[in-house]
Amino acid sequence: METEITVKEAMINLVVTTKTTSTISEAAKKMIAHQIGCLVVMDKNEPVGIITERDIVKLVAEKKSPEKTKIKSIMTSPIIAAEPGTKLFEAARMMAKFNIRRLPVMEKKKLQGIITSLDILRFAPEEADILSELAKINTSMPAEGGVAGECERCGKYSEYLKDAEDTILCEKCREESEEE
Repeated sequence: METEITVKEAMINLVVTTKTTSTISEAAKKMIAHQIGCLVVMDKNEPVGIITERDIVKLVAEKKSPEKTKIKSIMTSPIIAAEPGTKLFEAARMMAKFNIRRLPVMEKKKLQGIITSLDILRFAPEEADILSELAKINTSMPAEGGVAGECERCGKYSEYLKDAEDTILCEKCREESEEE
């Protein structure tokens, strides 16, 4: 059963942000100080991206300098966000679809808050099946030449998704699409 709780009811209102011109080192210190796993990146008071612990780990693994590297060069952009009225079930589906664990909440390009997979689980434990799929997607190894995730046509999980005319499809749906 889908919950009627909205993102606005479950989101964290106070979002810690950073600027595109800050360094990775500054971002990491801010995450540690606030005990958080991401920062929303702002440019001219508008959210333009997000930086996570995963981005910082990747930078360090590539032996790039956290003191010299600017956030703009490694942030995820454009930002994937939900609106305050989005149902938690749909927010969880978005997280699974885009393989993310944190979803900024925006209304008319203005940052309203942020919601995480843990927030969804806390407010709507019945959505655990969606979050379970998210965990499965986050830990799966994609098949060679494809990506793992949910087919945009049939909605089924596949480890071999490919783009077919701007739609991410499983092998069966791609074959059906070619026959049409």
